[in-house]
Amino acid sequence: MNSLSPDYLEKIKFDSTQASSLRVIGEFKGKQELFNRQSPEALESLKSLAVIESTESSNRLEGIVANRERVQAIVKKSTTPRGRSEQEIAGYRDALNLIHESWGALPFTVNVIKQLHSVMYRYLPEAGGKWKEEDNVIIEKYRDGRTRVRFQPVPTTDVP
Repeated sequence: MNSLSPDYLEKIKFDSTQASSLRVIGEFKGKQELFNRQSPEALESLKSLAVIESTESSNRLEGIVANRERVQAIVKKSTTPRGRSEQEIAGYRDALNLIHESWGALPFTVNVIKQLHSVMYRYLPEAGGKWKEEDNVIIEKYRDGRTRVRFQPVPTTDVP
């Protein structure tokens, strides 16, 4: 992914509006830490909601759909996943939880990316933790039979 390469990142320039937004984000980070000490239950509730929303939205992008109640139950670990879609949702949940719990100790490396992929596949019959071997696209299918490419992932040759 070119947007994560050091050469690309070093060339990024921010205008005054963007720089101002980054400064405001930094100010809110300090307020967040204070809020975290004073109201940890409120932040935990917001985090839980964000994890459910992220899980549902990210999986829907891949064409993996389950009703909201099932997604909530899977994310909260109050039910066992049924079928491939729910297994993928459970794997995404586990990877997201690992990121939330260990963000400070997870370097952005090839091995960590493969580890997260392996976690995402832990409920599926095929193994994760390796690079894809063939190109793919995310296709949206309409009820009338038409299709469109919704997302074109990085070609296999560029993945590592």
